[in-house]
Amino acid sequence: MKAVAILLVIVALAGVGYYYAPEIMAYFADSAGRARLAGDYLIEDAEPAMAAIAAKAQAQGSLRSAGTGVAVRPSTRGARSYGSDGFFIVGSNGVIQARSPQHSVALTLTPELRDGKVVWHCSSPRPPDRVTSRCR
Repeated sequence: MKAVAILLVIVALAGVGYYYAPEIMAYFADSAGRARLAGDYLIEDAEPAMAAIAAKAQAQGSLRSAGTGVAVRPSTRGARSYGSDGFFIVGSNGVIQARSPQHSVALTLTPELRDGKVVWHCSSPRPPDRVTSRCR
């Protein structure tokens, strides 16, 4: 009886593996796609902090200390995409550095105060095929 139960478990696992194999293989084959997706989620998670920095900078008319006290709180959805090793550093001048070492993603979000409004620039040292379209 035990042997039959073990055999059924093995067959079930093989079936699940067969069903999900194309998805799993595509995931491992497209590291550039995963890096771009991780970048999208890094920016998405940084957006509330970007809005707080922009509001503070517009209110005081300067980026000086606009990032003080502002933190990025990663979402569970984002952390699953860019890995649990993803992290953010917010500078006192509002510059946000977002990193995911797991996917070799590094983004720098830089605010610029132009005509009383904050405009964000995104840059990355990575090749364009590994960077989200929001940062090219």
